[in-house]
Amino acid sequence: MMYREASEIIWSFETKNYRVEFEAIPETPDDLSFDEDNQIAKALDDGKLVCFTAHMIVTHIPTGAVLGEDYLGSCIYESAESFIDHRGIKHYRPYDGAEEGMCGSYFSDMVSEAIHAARENAPKYAFHLKVA
Repeated sequence: MMYREASEIIWSFETKNYRVEFEAIPETPDDLSFDEDNQIAKALDDGKLVCFTAHMIVTHIPTGAVLGEDYLGSCIYESAESFIDHRGIKHYRPYDGAEEGMCGSYFSDMVSEAIHAARENAPKYAFHLKVA
């Protein structure tokens, strides 16, 4: 099976004091039971698809403290970069008998969740985050 040898920062965004990073951690898929025709397993073996854990990290730059994180495992895409391509998707489609529904983005959701966790954790570590 083809996969990245080591984790890699795929995307990052910085403000004066904070960095948000998307890291792809190589993973070997542990459940391909949904792959009835073996096409996904073959594409993984051929390197046409990769499997990884998406890891979003919010770091306080001056101290290096990780304040928020979010993980999503068993991501199977053409590349870790293509996981980002789903950001901002907000289109409507039918679901559960409704006439329209909203489709979101794993990437955007993970950024939001990691930032939310960082905002919750920052006050708990305020003393440690002060930089002289």
